Amino acid sequence: MLFYIKIYFFILISNFVKLKFKRDAIKLFIFFTIVYFVIFIGLRYKVGGDWDAYLSHYNNLELNDNIFYNLLLWDPGYVLLEYISKIFNFGIYGVNVLCAILFLYGFLYFLKSFKIHISFALLVAFPYLIMVVVNGYSRQGVAIGFTMAMIGAFYSQKLLKSIVFFILAIMFHKTAIVTGIIYLFQKRISFKRKFFLYIVFILIAALAYLIFQKQFEVFLTYYFLNAMQSSGGLIRIMTNVLASTLLFIFAKRYKKYFDDFILWKWIGLFSIFILFFTLLTRATTVGDRILLYFYPLQIVVFYRILLLIREKNLKYLYLFGIITLYLSMLVIWLNFATHRFAWIPYDNLLFRILE
Repeated sequence: MLFYIKIYFFILISNFVKLKFKRDAIKLFIFFTIVYFVIFIGLRYKVGGDWDAYLSHYNNLELNDNIFYNLLLWDPGYVLLEYISKIFNFGIYGVNVLCAILFLYGFLYFLKSFKIHISFALLVAFPYLIMVVVNGYSRQGVAIGFTMAMIGAFYSQKLLKSIVFFILAIMFHKTAIVTGIIYLFQKRISFKRKFFLYIVFILIAALAYLIFQKQFEVFLTYYFLNAMQSSGGLIRIMTNVLASTLLFIFAKRYKKYFDDFILWKWIGLFSIFILFFTLLTRATTVGDRILLYFYPLQIVVFYRILLLIREKNLKYLYLFGIITLYLSMLVIWLNFATHRFAWIPYDNLLFRILE
């Protein structure tokens, strides 16, 4: 447990250390940060709630099997990574390293698109998104990474690239289809482009449903109809709603300095809708899993409101509040989460090699 807290404190310290590095030094810092998290995620040893399930699926996959059948039987993007790792005999660690690289690529693409400092992004993302989701639910972790890249590309007006990332996200987890709603409510693009996106979204959604119909039905029955609950799901949903609330409170000043208010406004409204949906149905797991794709809302809004606060003491008070919120989430999860045992203690393949 202390291992995770130590990582978070290093992230915390990096937010307060302001050294004037040259551009190459900053790139080097980012490079080593990414390498560290590739190792942290990719070479983890028996860490994560689905470790045994992923390991069993990998071991049961044979290179002489019908590849097209296997690709359609599960999430094809992840199965493809399994085949690559099988070919090079890298084991489950090869799959996990590739998953880590793909998530971090999407994560960095997103940060670059919205000009978010990596130190602050990790302050928000590490306590749950990285430590629990990416470090345990491999397929959805990659899907979230590609969703972040999709949002970044869409914001940068790279529509074709955004659609490619959207398709890749669905290939790693079919529930990523919900992220297509960002195409439906935007005013920054022309009517022709918007109409084109509507058609593309409908076609992709229809095709995904046809291919993954049984998996969608299982998800609906298991998570929604059975009202499956996650112990901390409501808290995580509320965190997204908190970011949405702050966005609306600072709306006037936000729109003055940033040009992406409409994008986050609709994601914020969707987050509030999910909160009411969860309270009515009590299916907290569904709401929790869906809003994971919109976790980027917290990263952008919390960071940009920090920039909007001019008074120095208020700025530090606000930052202290953010740190307290996410440090509390980290500590509470590590101590009280139902499935915490699957992440504690943290172990890594390198630890065992170096013993």
